Amino acid sequence: MNNTKSMNVVNLSKRILTPLEHNVLSLGLSFCPTSSLDFIQTRIDLFCFIRKLKLRFWFLTKPAVTVKHKSGVSESNLCIADVETLNTLIMMENEGEMDARVGLEEYGVVTDKACPSQFKPKSVFNPNVINAAIDVFERAVVADIKALDNNNSRLGDNLSRGQRLAIRSLQQDDTIVIRQSDKGGNIVVWGRDDYVSEGLKQLGDRDSYREINKETIKETNEIYWDMLKEWLDRDLLEVEEFQFLKNLYPKIPIMYLIPKIHKNPLSPPGRPIISAMGSLLESTSSYIDHYLRPFVLSLQSYIRDSTDFIKQIQGIHWETEFKLLTMDVSSLYTCIDQQKGIQCCKHFLKTRPLEYLEHTEMFCTMLEFCLQHNFFMFDDKF
Repeated sequence: MNNTKSMNVVNLSKRILTPLEHNVLSLGLSFCPTSSLDFIQTRIDLFCFIRKLKLRFWFLTKPAVTVKHKSGVSESNLCIADVETLNTLIMMENEGEMDARVGLEEYGVVTDKACPSQFKPKSVFNPNVINAAIDVFERAVVADIKALDNNNSRLGDNLSRGQRLAIRSLQQDDTIVIRQSDKGGNIVVWGRDDYVSEGLKQLGDRDSYREINKETIKETNEIYWDMLKEWLDRDLLEVEEFQFLKNLYPKIPIMYLIPKIHKNPLSPPGRPIISAMGSLLESTSSYIDHYLRPFVLSLQSYIRDSTDFIKQIQGIHWETEFKLLTMDVSSLYTCIDQQKGIQCCKHFLKTRPLEYLEHTEMFCTMLEFCLQHNFFMFDDKF
């Protein structure tokens, strides 16, 4: 019926899985069952794609671009190849695909604080482009979508009726939680009581967590918005940065657990993950990461990944008495003293020119706020 590689299913719950339930779980959590065509969503996706084509056409056909050089003089006599490169980078930044300032030093474009900030709300600019090729392509795709919608009943199904009933049965069972394991790619069926108990056990660390109410969340939002407004008034933030950092309609982050069955296959501990997309401090975290990352990458102890580690030890003359040792820190991030961590960040930030002194003070205040006001929801509690 399909060529999907089967995954191992580990059942830690009291539920007895039927062969069909075991079968659909073995397909993996990323398996996509055939579904009916959502005509409206498909048109929305097409609109977004056409907009990207129009943006590319719009920027690549602009005759000139004005940039600020290191000398402070504005120039607009770049060759067409440079114009296309710069405008493509700017367009891709607006699309959120990359930092438009990467590589601009080659063209003499200033990338310090004097340049427009890369932190800005996502662009909604939709150019009024008249291009026959784009128009024909859009009409052809719309016609194909309508044809698919009319013939939707003829589309094949990659699941049997029994498999779909098995999926529905698993979805409706509120006594289980289904997660992919932390390592090994197994599908784990966790009893909800055990799942919640493991989460509450970790949140029982009163030095790191405390329960709050909805009013506290509302107050936290307002306090942070006031701080951003103050920094804007003091010219520590540009208007675009302020708009980027201020989320008027933040979502509540959700904590969930991934079972570590490689550590205990019968009663696994859980790796806590906070899903914070669209939250109050999501954009702020990106802002903080941007300024701290260069210092982290310059640390002598920094290892990017396993490949980087292998590369670093290749120059070591290995003796027979040498041994490789590894260690693991339990709850690493909550073990770090927050004030000492902030002081360490401040130490590196102060190595920047004096003109950044006020920015450093603002940055450290922002960092402290993030560390001490990170709220989330687990088991319907904040």
